[in-house]
Amino acid sequence: MIKYGSKIYVLCGAIFSLVGFPFLSIGLNFATHMDELGGTGSGNIWLLPILFIFLGGICTALGIWLLWLNYQIVKRRREIIEHGKSIMAEIIGIVEDYQIMVNHRPTYRVQCVYEDPCTGESHTFYSENLTFTQADCIPRGSIRVFVDRNGNFGEYFVDLDSVLKREG
Repeated sequence: MIKYGSKIYVLCGAIFSLVGFPFLSIGLNFATHMDELGGTGSGNIWLLPILFIFLGGICTALGIWLLWLNYQIVKRRREIIEHGKSIMAEIIGIVEDYQIMVNHRPTYRVQCVYEDPCTGESHTFYSENLTFTQADCIPRGSIRVFVDRNGNFGEYFVDLDSVLKREG
């Protein structure tokens, strides 16, 4: 089964949306009932609904944007996999990716290379990040890579499921 999306976008988007929406609704409730709130005490409370609406609006908008971004990534990957061109690239190694760290350890990516028989150009592809090394699970040899049907090698998806050894 090919995984299309990114879990972190869904997780963060859901959290921001779930936290932001109640703040936004509380702020709007405060704003619509300012007369009752101001009549029961002393002091200036006009900042309270503005603060809730501002924070709730930012969190909700950020959460919805992250969910939309994940949707776009999933949509593009599905399009590449379903309508793109499948090529076989040679696995040349597993490289550490220090841009994303998990528990102060780098993530790993499968690096593979494909030489275009028509042009003779060499194209390097990198898989999605793996949170642990699966060097013993990834055999040397060929791996399936889906590329854009228009020949754009910048749009690709490395299919790790086609080479990962299943335990059990």
